[in-house]
Amino acid sequence: MNKHQKVSVKNGILSRLREILSDLIKFPEGCHFAQPIDPDRQNLPTYRKIIESPMDFGTIMRNIEANTYKDDIDQAFYDVFLTIDNCFHFNPPENLVSQHCRKIQIRLIKQLRMHPRIPIALIDLLDRTKPTRWWKNGVMKSPQEVFTSDKFILSTGPFPSPTQCLQPLEEDPVPLSLNERTELYKILQTLQPEFIEKVCELLVESSRGEGRIIEGNKVRFELEILHPLSQRHIYNYAKQCMDLQLECLTPIEET
Repeated sequence: MNKHQKVSVKNGILSRLREILSDLIKFPEGCHFAQPIDPDRQNLPTYRKIIESPMDFGTIMRNIEANTYKDDIDQAFYDVFLTIDNCFHFNPPENLVSQHCRKIQIRLIKQLRMHPRIPIALIDLLDRTKPTRWWKNGVMKSPQEVFTSDKFILSTGPFPSPTQCLQPLEEDPVPLSLNERTELYKILQTLQPEFIEKVCELLVESSRGEGRIIEGNKVRFELEILHPLSQRHIYNYAKQCMDLQLECLTPIEET
């Protein structure tokens, strides 16, 4: 894949992201994210003190239209993450806006999973924040408490961290070789249950019915039948989980 083709793929991803965001703000739950928060008009006197980097879907869509991101899809997805995380930060879990945000988050991730060119880890990034990330027993956590918890989660799993995101495939994907399939099977046999669960979720979502064989009450997948892009995403993700699992088992030397 040459440079022009790579830019074309990234532009296609940004265009699709804009379409999805445009659809989401049309839902009743999505109206909260269509425009920037106006703390004065909305009578939110503490908003500016709590939220350091405001973001919203409307601004993201305008940035895409104006080519502000150029081909930086990582920044665009981070802005989406920021929009969702800001909402969970400012609004307690029992708040209606927070509950609406969670519904929008689930719809967004489901739609993005259907696009075969979007790196899986960028989509996973959007699922890394939850209402409970910023709140505990009705009390807002301090940023230090949240970030310390994040470091623990990122270092111990079960999911790869945003800094370890899968990169877009540099070349047109080819099916896994026999050696790569063998390596993948060995990895799956040694992964801990929480990692296996995530890989299985990825397999179900990325396959979209490809290679799926129903046997009674069980579902079996034929890896060879999957689209090469799906094969590569699963292979790369499983290797990444394996690396993270090994890091978790390695003692950290104190300095």
